[in-house]
Amino acid sequence: MRSFVAVFLAAVFVVGCSQDGGLTGLEADVAAASGSLTAASASDSRHNQDGMAEYEVTIVNMSHSQPFSPGVIVTHDGSASVFSVGSAASEGIREIAENGNPGPAFNALDGAAGVSDVVATAAPVFTKNGPGPDKLTTTITAGEGAEYLSVAVMLICTNDGFVGLDSVELPKGSKTAVYFPGAYDAGTEANDELFTSIVDPCGAIGPVSAPADGMNNRTATDDDIEAHPGISGDGDLDAKAHSWRNKVARVTVKRIG
Repeated sequence: MRSFVAVFLAAVFVVGCSQDGGLTGLEADVAAASGSLTAASASDSRHNQDGMAEYEVTIVNMSHSQPFSPGVIVTHDGSASVFSVGSAASEGIREIAENGNPGPAFNALDGAAGVSDVVATAAPVFTKNGPGPDKLTTTITAGEGAEYLSVAVMLICTNDGFVGLDSVELPKGSKTAVYFPGAYDAGTEANDELFTSIVDPCGAIGPVSAPADGMNNRTATDDDIEAHPGISGDGDLDAKAHSWRNKVARVTVKRIG
């Protein structure tokens, strides 16, 4: 029998994000079908080919304030970039940061120049002491020349915040790499901190319960990606409950094949 959490979250993400994207299609199907945290990979059929290295990637939520949405994990060479601080967000990053929707980023990166593999995670990563697992583990491959890893997942209780790694080095040999991703503002939506502008899963699985309103309003902005300023408490979000201090996440990467 499927767990209550898995079925509940599949419904929450489809309803809470459907106005402007969100967990739909592949991600919703996988989340609804399994109580575990799983992922879809662009290279499932290539995992056993010669020349492919396989890595295990674990994302741990270190906060009590911000659940993470589904997102993307990417292996690539130095010519490719998923996001860059000080530059405008791509449409794929905007969809992750505003709606928790990895679909556009997955589609844009799959087969793109310099990209070896892209994984779309299919379930949220809960806060510490939240209603579900506070970590997600998946695998990804990297072909010859793909020496870098990038990650992007939404900070669910924000307008357009996301946690990301930008082109960090994949570990060599038997070493395990440990990274602490930054919290970023995509620069694509005003931070009004209103529940009517934030996806409904914030109130469902975030630190402060709030009824679903079926809204996901957006006041567009045209700024570059920068470090997220945190939660001010000027809107519906609570500065103490929803903000974070120090490290918000930990990502470990180790080669397994």
